[in-house]
Amino acid sequence: MSVAQLHPGGRVRDAVPSARAAMRAAAAVPVAGLDVDELTDALVGAAALEGQAAALRLSLLAEADARKVAQSLGVTGTDAWAARLTGANRAETANLVRWRGGWRRPTTRPGTRSPPVRSTRTRSR
Repeated sequence: MSVAQLHPGGRVRDAVPSARAAMRAAAAVPVAGLDVDELTDALVGAAALEGQAAALRLSLLAEADARKVAQSLGVTGTDAWAARLTGANRAETANLVRWRGGWRRPTTRPGTRSPPVRSTRTRSR
């Protein structure tokens, strides 16, 4: 049995600082020297990273809310706890907690399907 199996959260604990270090390294590159392809790829990649970071944050908020972490620490709610930790706006954090929490509940009646999601984003080179 590996340490990762004993402490599954350790992967996130290690991965987030590594990702932040990689972002600092990328931000240190002078963007004025990038050619058009590099600039395009970097912009698309940065947008994808932003989306991945937001998805991780939402998952962590939902898990903390489901476990009632804030209440166990004597804080009024997950929104207040997370806003204090991150320096984010409490109202915005409350909206994220409510929005992400809704994903745990079914959004369609049994026997019905949600409409397909279609991406209209295109990338030109």
